Amino acid sequence: MRTVPVFVGQGLADTLVRPSATERYVAGLCSAGNDVAFHTYRDIDHGLVAFASVPALVPWLLEVDAGRRPASTCWRFGSTSRGTTSMPPTARSRKSK
Repeated sequence: MRTVPVFVGQGLADTLVRPSATERYVAGLCSAGNDVAFHTYRDIDHGLVAFASVPALVPWLLEVDAGRRPASTCWRFGSTSRGTTSMPPTARSRKSK
């Protein structure tokens, strides 16, 4: 069974949706075999994360629209989801340390 790919953008300065809660959610999706592109954005809060996600979201959407499976970042959670697990998040995504 093929799953629908999921894009998740999380601002690390978000106090409404805590980054740790989103990480647990993404880890659960990955362990269930879903393909997830998880991007974090330093110094971004809840109100600006959608805007900050656009540079990574647009190419991801183009992959989905073309019928291709976008790269998964489930490798960050030790998962081997069905997506491309050897490819890190896009360089435009600001990763947490």
